[in-house]
Amino acid sequence: MTILQKQPVFDLKIEGLGAMYFIELNGVRVLKQYNAEGKISTRIPVNHYMRSGSNTLKILTWSGDEYPINEHAYVNLELIVSESSQPNVEYPISTIVFDNTQTTEEKSSNSSLSGKYNSLNGFSASSSGDVTVEDIMYKQVKNVYTYSRTIDIPSSLPLWAFFSSDNLPNYNGMEDNEYYQNVDNLLVEYMKVQEAIKNNTTDQIISMFEERNKELDAAFYYPPGTYENKIKVALKDAANDDTAELVSLKPNDIFFDLSNNNKLNRLARKGKGPAIALNFKDIEGSYSFDMIFRMQDGKWILTR
Repeated sequence: MTILQKQPVFDLKIEGLGAMYFIELNGVRVLKQYNAEGKISTRIPVNHYMRSGSNTLKILTWSGDEYPINEHAYVNLELIVSESSQPNVEYPISTIVFDNTQTTEEKSSNSSLSGKYNSLNGFSASSSGDVTVEDIMYKQVKNVYTYSRTIDIPSSLPLWAFFSSDNLPNYNGMEDNEYYQNVDNLLVEYMKVQEAIKNNTTDQIISMFEERNKELDAAFYYPPGTYENKIKVALKDAANDDTAELVSLKPNDIFFDLSNNNKLNRLARKGKGPAIALNFKDIEGSYSFDMIFRMQDGKWILTR
């Protein structure tokens, strides 16, 4: 049996320097780098945003101002897979490499090749392979450069609910009154959690997290109830934390942060930090609860 049909664990390995950039998977921004001077080398598990079949990876990069991107800038994005019982044995599936030292216009010539790859043979190139890696698509809009690649990967992952949920409206095209009315509708869900932490009644809102908890358990092969217990403990700890203070949550403090797949939405503060946050009283710092919603038949559902 191919590794993809057992318990595959998909990760994105990301390295970058010299530019601002977003990393997207299936229209979900899994990493946002706003510091062009900072160097990142990280690895992000992404089973909960992957699906069996077509998956699209993107790098969106820019300088952060009107000047060109640093000539030495680079962003390396690699999709890898391992089997949950053998995490040290991993296989690269595909890469997108943005290398600003390249003289070609698209600057992605160091990326892995498109074609078919065989997951039964270490993802080696094969005309009869079960994994199909498409060519990299390049697009420039003003000073933002986008490199995207679609990869067809059959796997045992279930189809997560957000993939088939309602498409969300064009909030940016709305009049202000309509936009803020929609913000208020989602804010109702956030206030349930905000008030539960404030009043130490967090057991009463655990059912809100049901879909999130079940899908994350399934995505990472945990026993059912694992993520429910995690969020129970985290919320209860916040409600009883005398060292931190819950930050007030008002309509004027927040705005929509809509995913590019038009399926997921969250409320965010200035700087796109999570809407529900607690600041430490005696030391500098904070912690937060990020919540991502989808819509089904006109109802907001907490999904991540």
